[in-house]
Amino acid sequence: MKLLLVLMSSLSLVDADSDVIGSDKPVTVTVGDNVILPCHLEPPFNVRNLTVEWKRGETIVHIYTNRKDDPRLQDKNFRGRTSLFHEEMIRGNISLKLTSITELDAGSYTCFVPKLQSQVRKGFVNLTVEPVEQKKDKGSPTHKNNRQPENVGNDTAAIIGIAVVIIAGTVISFVVVLWGLCRNTRQEDNVWANVGSNVGANVLSNVWANVGSNVGANVGSNVGDNVERMPMLKINTRQEDNPETNVGSSDGASKDNAEDNDVETKL
Repeated sequence: MKLLLVLMSSLSLVDADSDVIGSDKPVTVTVGDNVILPCHLEPPFNVRNLTVEWKRGETIVHIYTNRKDDPRLQDKNFRGRTSLFHEEMIRGNISLKLTSITELDAGSYTCFVPKLQSQVRKGFVNLTVEPVEQKKDKGSPTHKNNRQPENVGNDTAAIIGIAVVIIAGTVISFVVVLWGLCRNTRQEDNVWANVGSNVGANVLSNVWANVGSNVGANVGSNVGDNVERMPMLKINTRQEDNPETNVGSSDGASKDNAEDNDVETKL
């Protein structure tokens, strides 16, 4: 079995005519995040039977050999934080995933396939690490393409939360405005009701005042006329009573005169 694997490995080496390609653009990441340092073979070539080394300067970051990862020579600062995509290695993908980034991780990385029979067996990737308070470099397409699924899920949840807050705020604002309009309308109705009642009361009071004054004036004038007419009525009444008195007195006087004349005659 081992002989067969060695034979297959030898055949792969003979047929190998691929170059190791890194990234010509820097990869930017923030402290605490995860990042993928891209590296692949072009044209695609199965490297699962080959040795793959990742270094930062002279520091060994990750070693893959004998179809598995070998942490024995790995620097202690990278232990437990690096991994390759084993299922993708059959298509020449030897990208390195680095988790829990620190500022010490910044630098130039090299992906190296020692047994590859090609003129280009190394690829280079430059990693830039930013502090947490500094915004991420949105202009780095490599970083965008290397975002992890869990980060995408967190971003989606955050967007949904923000949308819910905005919608709730809009609804609350609409309710407050509507309530204010209704309150103002009620106040206006009360004002107009008060105005109407005051106007009505003033109009009625003025009407009844005019009626009272007119009635009083008419009654007073009628009473005054009747009072002025009463002496005339008395005078007329006396005059109507006096003719009889005058007649009586005249008759008495005539009789007295007649008697006096008779006395004189007799004498």
